[in-house]
Amino acid sequence: MPIHMITMPKWGLSMEQGQVNGWLKAIGDKVVKGDEILDVETNKISSGVECAFEGILRRRIAQEGDTLPIGALLAVVADAETPDAQIDAEVEAFQRDFVPATSADGDSGPQPEKAQIGGRTVRYLKLGEGGTPALLIHGFWRRSEQLVVQSRRPRRASGGVGAGSAGSRRIRQGARDRQCRRVRGQRDRLHG
Repeated sequence: MPIHMITMPKWGLSMEQGQVNGWLKAIGDKVVKGDEILDVETNKISSGVECAFEGILRRRIAQEGDTLPIGALLAVVADAETPDAQIDAEVEAFQRDFVPATSADGDSGPQPEKAQIGGRTVRYLKLGEGGTPALLIHGFWRRSEQLVVQSRRPRRASGGVGAGSAGSRRIRQGARDRQCRRVRGQRDRLHG
């Protein structure tokens, strides 16, 4: 059986670290997939860390009260036959090679920008440089002077339950024309 490393999970986009609040399993306890093995608290949530593997909890690396970054080693799960020296070597290699993520790593994607349009705040993402701008609004796709309106008919889901939603109704011509004008105006304000 391989040696499995249990690491500090990332439970939200802004989470950078977690504090170990307590252990729910002792060294030598048998664990199965889905067992909570320790409690972790962040600045927004307190929850149990679930084991994703089956085996024996062989090492508890993090101590109660430790505040650790995302990805830091918390525990080791392996079978009873795995030699302690092999586990120790794996832990040492993990600790030696571990590099905590920086907050700059999490900010590598586009960040929402805001614009005031018609008395409302609109959040949008600016992707790429140059080219023809595209504006996506609830099933409407606007590119250059072409507007594609996607409409779906309600379908019956298995078991006889209707699967339609407000987004699946047909749009009448007058309503579509008004929406097209709104979309063009918003696009021009954002990219004009």
